[in-house]
Amino acid sequence: MDATASGRTNLYVVDSPLQLLNAIEAKFKHSSSESSNLLIVRYQRALLVQQQLDKCLELSSWDKVIKVVPFYYEFTSWIKLFFLVRGFKSKLIVEKLYVGSFFYRSFHLFQSNLNPAKSYLLDDGNNTISVYEKLKKGFQYSEFNDQYLNRTARSVLCKLLGLKKPERLKYSFFTNFDLTTTPAIDIQKNEYQFLKTQIKDFTVTDDVFFLGGPLTENGVIDEIDYINNLDVICNYFSSTLNRKVTYIVHRRETDRKLRKLATHGFTVRSLCYPVELDFLFRKEIPAVVCSFYSSALITLQSIYKSMNIVSFKLPDNQFLRQEKYQEINTIYEYYGKYIEMMDLNDLL
Repeated sequence: MDATASGRTNLYVVDSPLQLLNAIEAKFKHSSSESSNLLIVRYQRALLVQQQLDKCLELSSWDKVIKVVPFYYEFTSWIKLFFLVRGFKSKLIVEKLYVGSFFYRSFHLFQSNLNPAKSYLLDDGNNTISVYEKLKKGFQYSEFNDQYLNRTARSVLCKLLGLKKPERLKYSFFTNFDLTTTPAIDIQKNEYQFLKTQIKDFTVTDDVFFLGGPLTENGVIDEIDYINNLDVICNYFSSTLNRKVTYIVHRRETDRKLRKLATHGFTVRSLCYPVELDFLFRKEIPAVVCSFYSSALITLQSIYKSMNIVSFKLPDNQFLRQEKYQEINTIYEYYGKYIEMMDLNDLL
């Protein structure tokens, strides 16, 4: 079926490997033979992200895939999305829209101009919890900023192309998190049914994996504290389990920081797939997966029931910004209901 021809279409708009994985799950759970499935993938300039997106695309078939690739500058891919929306206005009857990130206003153009019968937000890491909490408190869409295109640029493009600017938006959540439905927010559970159908026999190794994150890059904590915390965690597993820790790179960590970790004796590993898929394809899972905080801790627990999951809670005095302290402690409160938490203050 031609997904760009007139007819009922389920439309998915993503720009990260995790978002794409969740789009595959949404297609598996919600799609029907009466609708085609059109996937739009906005590529980033980072090579690791491009490689992981390509690997994820091999997992599932789509009626049509449109790759939106930046031309030298990152913002060019966002401009291309405006033109895609204009081209779709007279062609598509969108039954379900799935959007990978709430924070990208360009993504919301698909809802404001194509008028889908139903719209969903896919999980976007811990951002899902943050967005849910803000919307629950009555935050309006206009209060969220877009980091790539400023208000003037968006207004000019909408006017030139005859597009409606996103204003009042209505989304349901398609999420693996156990969030509560409210009068204003509908929750649809993502139980990773597709991935579970792919899991066959696997081996549990003695490995301990620590999932890295761009905490220093995002100004959450200082780099010295980050590395010192890792030393403490490595010493903990060495003394209690006699095991070394393998550090798994996050796609937004800088090469400079990773080189510094290597000089401290850490075994640093980059994965070709998102961690949820890496274990699946290698047919082995580590004995322990841990992190300071990562949404992968929650998804891995949902997919691989036998895995030991630990979140190491950062000391309060290490946070560089109050708003990050509040945001991440909300995440810790959620984590504490489902996975093991260890306070780094007890280990320092």
